[in-house]
Amino acid sequence: MMSKKQNAQSLGKLGVSGLIVLLFAFDQITKYLVANSVNIGEVVFSKWGFGLTYVINRGFTFHLFEQYEATIPISIILKILSFFGITLAYRFYKTKYRSNRLIAFSFIFIIAAFLGNVWDQIILGYARDFIIWPGPGTPNLADVYINIAVILYFIELAKNPETDLNFSFDKKTLKKEYGVLKEFVKFSRDEIKLFFKKIFYAKED
Repeated sequence: MMSKKQNAQSLGKLGVSGLIVLLFAFDQITKYLVANSVNIGEVVFSKWGFGLTYVINRGFTFHLFEQYEATIPISIILKILSFFGITLAYRFYKTKYRSNRLIAFSFIFIIAAFLGNVWDQIILGYARDFIIWPGPGTPNLADVYINIAVILYFIELAKNPETDLNFSFDKKTLKKEYGVLKEFVKFSRDEIKLFFKKIFYAKED
């Protein structure tokens, strides 16, 4: 059961939704500004491995499989499925472990990232990328959100005394992880049933 302290640290549905909208809007604004002020392929500046450019991505991450027409539809479907999967995982974590701002912000950033890139792919047919960095590919702000979300998630796992970041493959650890996976599957099934039940009753009313 969630403690009063944990409850005080949570953001609430309105706060989470509001921040997702703000981050999504910020992602779209930066893409719009770059797309309307930088020519495709132009490098505005580049220093110490970082810079600003503008490229169109019709593929997966790192511009993979851009040559195939089916890449964007498949990417959209995978992102939508990931959206529901991450939402279920977030709700499961809050129910089984705890709810606080760290895990909430991780969820906020990852959902804002998915919305930002899916919006581009659905409306434009491609994602707008513009950040030059020392790593592979040319990310956009939504891609940066994903990295922030992953970092926050692992910090939360490391800080939570109920979770164990032991990646060993001994029998005891694997049995424990399998038990958590079974709980998640059952939780997801119950959540999906409840979701459709609400829709069914809403139609009857």
